[in-house]
Amino acid sequence: MPIDLKLNLRTNKFVFDKDIMENSDPQTVLSEHAKLNEMRFEIVEATLWVEQEFETYILKYLFPQQCEKSLFFQGYIIKTDLISFSSKRRILLEILRKEKLIKIAKQTELNELVIKIMNYRDAFTHGRFNKINNDAVLNFYQGGNQTLEINQQNIDDIKRVFNHFYAIWNGIFESYLLK
Repeated sequence: MPIDLKLNLRTNKFVFDKDIMENSDPQTVLSEHAKLNEMRFEIVEATLWVEQEFETYILKYLFPQQCEKSLFFQGYIIKTDLISFSSKRRILLEILRKEKLIKIAKQTELNELVIKIMNYRDAFTHGRFNKINNDAVLNFYQGGNQTLEINQQNIDDIKRVFNHFYAIWNGIFESYLLK
């Protein structure tokens, strides 16, 4: 029987079906829930950091000195949902290309990594954790119904994507400082 963990968005806590609680060890369910919820939080938090880095870089590019217009742009445009993460990615990549801070091959690689990061964010934000045959899985929709088994290999793959992004990003930031 799959264990369906449903996140109540108002309380940010998981809600368990009555049938699940009656047929499962509550301590085991709660322990697994805590681990999965922590993983979800870490991935979303890491993705928010990436998006905030993009916002900061775009702001510094457009407004090298803080002024009234930069504060307006920051408060009403870039740090709101008016510009999506995907749009910020495209703006940033164009700035990097224009300023020659990144080679085309690295730009393509960075773009692919950011798309993966955005997909992880979407999957872990909107997906639902389930348990199938004692294995935790994440069910989500991305161009169709998808399932990600929550195992060490997949967790390591996610970490590799973020770490690779950080390595490229730090190189770009160092290039920017030297320019």
